[in-house]
Amino acid sequence: MNLIGRLLTFLVYSNFWIGLGAGLITWETYIIHDYPIDYEVIGFVFFATILTYTFQRSVKLLNQSRTQNARLRWMRRNDLLVKAILILSTVACIRHAFYFTFEVYVLLVGCGFLSLFYIVKIPGKLGKNLRDIPSLKIFLIATVWSATATLIPYLNLQNHVGEFPWLLFTANFLFIIALTIPFDIRDLHLDEPEKKTIPQLVGERRSVQIAVVLLIVYWPLLCLLTGLILYASLLGVCLSIILVNGAKKASNDFYFSFVIDGLLILLPLLFWMDHFYLS
Repeated sequence: MNLIGRLLTFLVYSNFWIGLGAGLITWETYIIHDYPIDYEVIGFVFFATILTYTFQRSVKLLNQSRTQNARLRWMRRNDLLVKAILILSTVACIRHAFYFTFEVYVLLVGCGFLSLFYIVKIPGKLGKNLRDIPSLKIFLIATVWSATATLIPYLNLQNHVGEFPWLLFTANFLFIIALTIPFDIRDLHLDEPEKKTIPQLVGERRSVQIAVVLLIVYWPLLCLLTGLILYASLLGVCLSIILVNGAKKASNDFYFSFVIDGLLILLPLLFWMDHFYLS
């Protein structure tokens, strides 16, 4: 593998790429609502995303005697690096969280519970993790992402300036569901039938149609929030629709983990262009 290939592999499998997307969506919240930008919050979301995804996949690795997945094979080969990422991201989260309000801590307890028991079995009679509850997985992901990127910036403001950001929460919720559907299409042959994911319930074609509709709704919500016609963001949504459609035929994990997840990075950057240069 050449240098560029190794770099891309590190960016994706270290969860740096997905962490960058989470940080940028959080940063976008500050721009949309004209909040004073709080880099402590953005830094926390970046490192917390890396920590969460690395932890969840480490648990998955421990539970598998055979490692078929390319990402898990990379983690097994780079065990010391993965442990270092877990330690450093934990320390960084603690460092950034010193500056949060009580309301943010309450929200983080809820998000932490959902993230932990997404992969770890809940003790007691239920005896399963949250992602195994039928049809729940995609909504858990969208809820945690939207709460983290939208509500933490608001709740950490002094005196909670402005209206509660329900509309942006809704827009981000729809956007995350739209980008998560391709992953469920990818995992269609891996997920147990009991999970009842959207592709399992309605098939690949209709799942893509649902994702496309959600993306189409997402753009006017952003325009409504800003009072602007967001031309660059519209191009990003059109590209997102094309890439989501491509999920039906894609088989390479990098199409999903780099390209589809890369939309989490691209869309906030295109919004930045709209807001500062095209408005």
